[in-house]
Amino acid sequence: MARGQQTTAALVALAAALAICSARADEPPCQRDDALTQAAANVLLDSSQPDAAQLTRAARAAGSDAVALHALLVTEPTSARVPAWLGDLRARSDSDLICGFADSANGRLLIASAHAGSLAPISERERIVRGKVLAGFSRPELVIASGDGALTRVGATPRDLERGIALPSDLVGPIKVQLVARGPLGPRPVAERTLESATQTSESAALAVSAQSHSDAMNDSDDLSKLLLELRRARGRPKVRDNRLLREAATAHARRVCDEHRVAHELERGEGPEARLWGVGLTARLVGEAIARANNASEALAALEQSPSHLLTLLEPRFTDVGIGRARDAAGKSCFVVLLSAWPRYRPR
Repeated sequence: MARGQQTTAALVALAAALAICSARADEPPCQRDDALTQAAANVLLDSSQPDAAQLTRAARAAGSDAVALHALLVTEPTSARVPAWLGDLRARSDSDLICGFADSANGRLLIASAHAGSLAPISERERIVRGKVLAGFSRPELVIASGDGALTRVGATPRDLERGIALPSDLVGPIKVQLVARGPLGPRPVAERTLESATQTSESAALAVSAQSHSDAMNDSDDLSKLLLELRRARGRPKVRDNRLLREAATAHARRVCDEHRVAHELERGEGPEARLWGVGLTARLVGEAIARANNASEALAALEQSPSHLLTLLEPRFTDVGIGRARDAAGKSCFVVLLSAWPRYRPR
């Protein structure tokens, strides 16, 4: 066995032992997940403080379909921060947690995710998507992003997911498949898989270059409204106009997201995007919302672009108006809410 493989195996073994000890300790519920354990070990080999993109890459490389990953690095293995952090994360989540542990000279890394559904690995030969959503979650659907930039929404039932849903044969790779379902805090992604393909078209390569140029441009601005307009322009979508009332509703929700430390559409049942429009005296034919917590607007949009369901919302061609709200939490991060609607109008009082 190579030295690198021995190091990784040792980290995974330590992680397994830590998970067993964790189960005996007085800690909040957190089911040990082998893939997240492997991801934690791999991250520690490369970085002591991973960002969101590194976490996602490590999770996918380890075979995990988990989304909305959270990480904590502690220098003391017996630190009381771990159970407190898990307890706080569980209190802000709409489902039980899965997690993985690993140790290194840099400390102990914990990766956790609120587990509400799963997708089986997708084979290139069959191209069949199979999955499930857990109790408490309903109205599943697949959002598919192909390598040429196309976005597709596929409605499904739990039985459809169990039997398997065939991907269209003409999709260009790589193909990202996201399972979305409605839970106690509203709709959200619950699992994600990527099907890599050796077949890449020139159109896909050109899109990758365009995306890189767009990413470079994002670094020059911290105004999410400008970045959103540029994204829609680059993808051939109609321009949306800034709406003061939508902005007020989005800002109020961004403050609540920061105050309650929960990135959710419904912080209280029934208080979703439509209710926010109603609260500022508007109704609309179509309403959509995207929420992100990040250091700045560039990071926020980058995260939303990596999520097929969120990107589909941002690029919906029927939207005419947008309001973007921003607030800061105690940790110094920003909470962004993008509230979009089609032809909003004043409602009768």
